[in-house]
Amino acid sequence: MRTKPFPLNYFLSVWSVRNIIRYKDILNWLQIILVLFFLNGLMMMPVSLNYNKLTSFSIDQTYPGPFELLNEQFVNEIQTTSVLNGRLTSKETFIEKNNRGVVGINMNEKQLKEALEKEQAFVLQQNEIIIKDREKPVEKVYYPKEFSFEHIDTIEDVKKVISNLWFMQNKVYIIGTLLFVSFTILLSSLLLIVTGCALFLYISKRTTSIQNFKEAMNLILNCLAIPTVLAMVVGLFHFNIMTMMIIQMIGFLILLVYVFFNMQIHHS
Repeated sequence: MRTKPFPLNYFLSVWSVRNIIRYKDILNWLQIILVLFFLNGLMMMPVSLNYNKLTSFSIDQTYPGPFELLNEQFVNEIQTTSVLNGRLTSKETFIEKNNRGVVGINMNEKQLKEALEKEQAFVLQQNEIIIKDREKPVEKVYYPKEFSFEHIDTIEDVKKVISNLWFMQNKVYIIGTLLFVSFTILLSSLLLIVTGCALFLYISKRTTSIQNFKEAMNLILNCLAIPTVLAMVVGLFHFNIMTMMIIQMIGFLILLVYVFFNMQIHHS
């Protein structure tokens, strides 16, 4: 086993309790870091596949303020507009202001400038929808050539239509952001588990065969392999990131406790 090249030596060391204990010193620090990212990558596989299936993402989760300004009167005004070849036409300008912000349709340059000076704004212009939410960058959502505001009867309908447009125009950015956040959460959780448990093993090394902190880290990664694969497989068939993390944690703790007591028995 010790003569096998990396990462084959790691894969062969995780399939039995005996090997997990026996080959707890085969990884160097660089390989330990690579294994950490590999295990995190396994957890990310179901996440990536699930996010790539997204067809919409609610824009009011990112820009909640402007959508709180919408009311039934605004919905009624939208129903009088039409969009042809990506250009909105409206019989007249509509503006409604309150202490939180402004909503409007077909504003002129002066009116639009005043609207964007408010904390929140939601404006339908000739070529785009302009959304402002406090200090966030002003968002512009453009009308596609084949688009209309027909069949919009409620505020929820407005949110759904705008969300679909926004997602189509920002799909790469949205999915990339979701993947980055998920990657960071999973990696942080994994690092916390690995370093915390490794520190516990290192402190209790007098009752086990652990010689140093690196061996403790190696042993923890050996114990994490099978639970992580199991969590990944479950996630591929039924995606829920919390369920995956729970499966990984429970499987890891059960295996670690069994390995720890085996080490104590053999050491004594």
